[in-house]
Amino acid sequence: FPVTISEKHIQQPKGPYKALHKYANAYAAWQTIGVYGTFNDALSAVLRKKKTGSVAGRIEDANKVVLYLN
Repeated sequence: FPVTISEKHIQQPKGPYKALHKYANAYAAWQTIGVYGTFNDALSAVLRKKKTGSVAGRIEDANKVVLYLN
């Protein structure tokens, strides 16, 4: 039987979006890059940090749900 999920039970990501990165190594603590109003702005910040040597980056929404991890 197909399972249907009502859209009211699915929580949509909400801004602001927090961009974080790990600079030194995978065991380092997550450091906040900044808080952005849109996902694309947060993604741009994470990708800029990756270009400069960060080993990992992630984006969280207002509910602390990880939306992007690289």
